[in-house]
Amino acid sequence: MLRADYWRVSKDGRASLSSFDHNQQYGLPAPINAISELEEHLRTKVLLEARLDGETGDLLFRFTQDIKLQVLNVSGYEVWEIKFPDGTGEYSNYAK
Repeated sequence: MLRADYWRVSKDGRASLSSFDHNQQYGLPAPINAISELEEHLRTKVLLEARLDGETGDLLFRFTQDIKLQVLNVSGYEVWEIKFPDGTGEYSNYAK
């Protein structure tokens, strides 16, 4: 399970959605529900690669259909938290 405050999705090599877009309207008919759109982007995709950037503490996930999810570590505090099936876990500020 992953809990993350700041993230960005790119598709076909272009940024398409981020956590900063959530509830923004940008001249659209309705505000963006970034969580629903993230779920839609990833719903049927297969995870191909997951890695930790040791310099920034960012998590990088690569999925089928050229979709990437970057979980951004923008602070020295717990910006993301990951829990593994065996009960262990990590916080972003301990990753560096």
